[in-house]
Amino acid sequence: MDTTIHINKLVWFYILLLGLYLISSFSLEAYLPVVLQDYMQYELEIETSFLEDTAIILLLVVVFAHLSSLFGLLRYKLWSKNLFIYTTVILHLATPFYGPYIEHGVSAFIEGVSLVVSGAIIALLIFTQSEFNNAVKEDAQ
Repeated sequence: MDTTIHINKLVWFYILLLGLYLISSFSLEAYLPVVLQDYMQYELEIETSFLEDTAIILLLVVVFAHLSSLFGLLRYKLWSKNLFIYTTVILHLATPFYGPYIEHGVSAFIEGVSLVVSGAIIALLIFTQSEFNNAVKEDAQ
C-alpha cells in the first residue's frame, strides 16, 4: 500500500499544529500567573554569551532546514525524507540544552501532539512504501 497520501496529510496536520503552537504560545502567555510572567521577562532581559548566540544561530539554521523539509515532503522531493528525519532528531535531542522554559498547558498539549505526528511521519517515511522510499517500493514490486 502506497502511503504517500497519508504522509502528505500528516505533514499538513503537522504544519497546522506548528501554527497553532506558535499562536497559542504567544496568545496564552497573558493567562499565566504573574510570577511566571515575571520570570519569562527576566529571562528575556539576561544578556547572552557568544556561545549561546552561536547555539541560537545554529538552532535557527536547523529550524529553517526543518521547515524546508516539510515543504519538500509536500512536493514529494526525495531529499526531504532524510532532511526531515535528521532535523526532527536534532531538534528533539537539543531540548535538554534549552534550559527551563514556561508554557501554557494548551501549548504543551499541542506540542505533545505534534511530537506524536512527527513520529508517525518518520515511521511512515522509513517503514512503508511511498514516493520517498525507493528501497521499499522496489521490494513491493
